[in-house]
Amino acid sequence: MPKGAVNDFHALIVPVDHKQQGALVDRKLAPEIDDIKTKLRLHARQVLQKDLFVFERSIQTKGGYHTHVQCIPVDAGSGPSIQSKMLEMAVYAGFQLKEITSDLGLGALVDDFSGGYFYAEIPLPGGGHDFRRFIYHAGEGGNEKVNSGTVPLQFGREVLAAVMENPDIGQWKACVMSQEKESDLTIAFRKSLASV
Repeated sequence: MPKGAVNDFHALIVPVDHKQQGALVDRKLAPEIDDIKTKLRLHARQVLQKDLFVFERSIQTKGGYHTHVQCIPVDAGSGPSIQSKMLEMAVYAGFQLKEITSDLGLGALVDDFSGGYFYAEIPLPGGGHDFRRFIYHAGEGGNEKVNSGTVPLQFGREVLAAVMENPDIGQWKACVMSQEKESDLTIAFRKSLASV
């Protein structure tokens, strides 16, 4: 569970090694991360009756690269609203997300993600394991006027904040809870996840 979780079942997948290329393009890590996402999707659908919004922002910050894959249960059927708002906010921020129509993993699509990327999986209506994938590849050629911005640090959370009309969840610091409560929620989450 991340510090400043959006909800009680917000999961953060953090590889032991933080690599510059990002977790989802690492050909060694990607299969294991996909297995974890599959289990979290199943948990969201079967136990919580929710869908799962997944994103990773792998773009260098002042502190270096932070390889985190965010997995957040969202209201069932909210995928189209998340997609619409995410695409709108990306344009406003000055970058363009492209839909990935191939079922290949990210590492097989592009050889060089050294500029970084923002990746999202938007749940399709009906739930289950169906989702749309979007990517912004920083440093990729194309229309520089459209891709002149950068992905805000909290972009995925800010999208959810706009969709859920709850500005507080846009910034993790506004969601920080006591260590005791965080520990209790983590224990409850583990028990709940073990039921799948």
